[in-house]
Amino acid sequence: MPLASTLQKVLEEAKAQSIASRNKQVWVWQDGDQYIRTFGERPKGANFLGRVVGLEGVEPELYGGAAITGGALASQARQPQQATAQQQPAPLNLDDVQKRISELQSQQQQSAPATPAAPGQEAPAPQGPAPLTIDSVQARIAELEGQNNLAKDIGVQTAHGLGRGVAGSFGIPGSAQQFTSWISSLLGKTGEGLGSSPFGAIDLPTSPEATAWAERNVIGDRPTPQTSTGRFVGDVAEYLPPSLIGGPTGLAGVAGRLGYGLASGVASEGAKEAGASPLVQALAGLSPGIAVGGAKMLTHQFGPSASIRTAAGDIEPEQWQKGTTLSQAGREVGVPLMGHEALSPEVGQGPLGMLATKMSGTYAGGPLIRNVMEQRPTQVAQAAQKEIGKLGPSSTVEDVLSRTKDVMNSAIKNAEEHRTELTKGLYDAAGPMPIPESAVAPIIDTISSKIDEVGPKTGLGKELASIRNKLFDNTGETPSIETKTSRLQTVYKELRDSLNMPPDAGGAQRSHVGVLSPIAGQIRDTLAENNPYFAKADALYKEASAPVVRLYGTSDEPGIARKIAEAKSPSQLRDLMINPDNVSPDTVHTIADIFGSQGRSKDLSAWLGHYLENSFNKASTDVGTGKNPKLGADWRNSIYGNPKQRDVLNAYYSEIDPTGKAGEGFQKLMQVLEKTGKTQLSPTQSQKKSFGQLLASEELPNLSGLGAGSAALYTTKSPLIASGVFVIGSALQNFITKTLPKLPSRTVAKNLTAPDSVERLRALAGKKPLSSEAAASVMSILGTR
Repeated sequence: MPLASTLQKVLEEAKAQSIASRNKQVWVWQDGDQYIRTFGERPKGANFLGRVVGLEGVEPELYGGAAITGGALASQARQPQQATAQQQPAPLNLDDVQKRISELQSQQQQSAPATPAAPGQEAPAPQGPAPLTIDSVQARIAELEGQNNLAKDIGVQTAHGLGRGVAGSFGIPGSAQQFTSWISSLLGKTGEGLGSSPFGAIDLPTSPEATAWAERNVIGDRPTPQTSTGRFVGDVAEYLPPSLIGGPTGLAGVAGRLGYGLASGVASEGAKEAGASPLVQALAGLSPGIAVGGAKMLTHQFGPSASIRTAAGDIEPEQWQKGTTLSQAGREVGVPLMGHEALSPEVGQGPLGMLATKMSGTYAGGPLIRNVMEQRPTQVAQAAQKEIGKLGPSSTVEDVLSRTKDVMNSAIKNAEEHRTELTKGLYDAAGPMPIPESAVAPIIDTISSKIDEVGPKTGLGKELASIRNKLFDNTGETPSIETKTSRLQTVYKELRDSLNMPPDAGGAQRSHVGVLSPIAGQIRDTLAENNPYFAKADALYKEASAPVVRLYGTSDEPGIARKIAEAKSPSQLRDLMINPDNVSPDTVHTIADIFGSQGRSKDLSAWLGHYLENSFNKASTDVGTGKNPKLGADWRNSIYGNPKQRDVLNAYYSEIDPTGKAGEGFQKLMQVLEKTGKTQLSPTQSQKKSFGQLLASEELPNLSGLGAGSAALYTTKSPLIASGVFVIGSALQNFITKTLPKLPSRTVAKNLTAPDSVERLRALAGKKPLSSEAAASVMSILGTR
């Protein structure tokens, strides 16, 4: 039949509509005398005529349905593909289709078992296929073609869109340059130089220019979209590659940036579909990332992280590294440090410590910090016992005192015995040799003169008279001067030993030493001058006396071994062995040598362990309340608080274990315990509660929910409405009094008390306001503009 002028006009309009929508196919339908254009949707009751693809300079044609042929509608549809040279099968007409369907349905009925009719009823007549019409067949074909083409179109458009996005990413510097130039032109002189290229006068290619180059040389022109969905998806895919530039790495970071790129694309292209201006399209694309990024920026400026950033802003990189090391050490020794403790300065709390004190008094953050402090004494006790246990089994006070004194007495005795063993042979050889009376007489005259000076009836006079009598031989009828070396040696040794011993041990009185010492020297010199064997024995005796003097000392200055051996109490022993006022690292080396020379180094280790254990118990019992959060710091200060104490204790550990392994663990524990005293708890929580805390603690009934529910019941007389209002009021109160106060203080406290607290605080302190979410959206938009 002749083609109506109305249809020709519809086709022209469909062509224009297709060109305007980037060659999107326009479907043409007929409903009576009316022609309807859609993008694939079938109007109710309409018959499908075909699709129009707009091409400039080409007459519109219908594809997939009927075609314009010589001004008439033909029943055979043309396809946009070129005809092939192969022989095509003859087209089926409607009668052929109907006949074939009838045959297939007849075969199905013959193969199916017959269902007998109920008694008294006739078997139902076989149902034939519903009659087919041209409209129903064409509609079904169009429906199937649309489904098959949609998936293929989406895949093709997505692939090309990603290619365009990659190409456009290389033009982001140019697009940014173009954007800043535009801003510069708006600002006038204020913005001069804002859009200048870092490459001087070079104008960098923009993203559209980079994409156009890639289409000409690499990826080819964009395939004509066959569906509106495919076109939209292809446009959105272009936003994904640019969003990956910069930002967080790792699977989660990449996935997040892709998500914001996708959201930007959907928003921007959605605005384009709605006919919005390019500026509105750009703003829509920026909105997802900017919204989330803006929220994070607000949190960064006013939320919990702002408090942490302010408190940690002045911490230097070296201090961050030291804090990380201390935090790791705390976990290793079993006394985890909070972040502000590990980062605290040598003196005082520091800003982070003050923040922790403030948080300890809050309703939500306080329990987290206080929980750490409540566990601290037990952790310190376990860590201390672990280190002390490395020194050996625990010992009683009496056992440690006895064994330590025994080591010193044995050392002195062994040194004296060694000296005697070395000199005995020479002294024995010197004994039989006589000494001339003329040599002994001056000694007797000296003693007699001293007796006359001090008085014969004084104590010293009587002592001198006793010594003088020993210089005479009374075995004969008349006394004679003693000339035997053996006898004179005995007198000398007794006088020498008396002078070397303290008075309370049987030695000479200190007031007598000035008189007796010259006499002893005169006897020694006389023997040495008249007896060569004695001279050799005396020289060897002096040489062998050095170790004895080091251990035992002299009558005026006792040696370290003698001091320890004469200790009367554990406290006196402690002062002698570890008090830095009395002991130095050199003294520790001497003490360790004494224990080692006796083969009793384990006793030294046991003593040190007892000292540390006793000092720890004292630090614990000094606390009247039982649990002391500062137990570790108190103990550390009592034994390791000043440099001299540290030097002495470290010296003991070095002597006990020269490899340094035992001391390494102890020193690490001391470093950690020093920081445990940096937390001061705020007393406000235990003293008073705010009204919100009082409500949230459930010490009062739910006033807001109860009041709102009562008002609703009074005004509406409806229990159901009153119950609903009560629930809403309860939820609101819980949010205000419980959830809301927890948001800032609990977040801060969690960051302060987490195992990786130092790492968290460092990340928050250095966090920049521009979020990765906002950056992903910005990059996506720049990559498509």
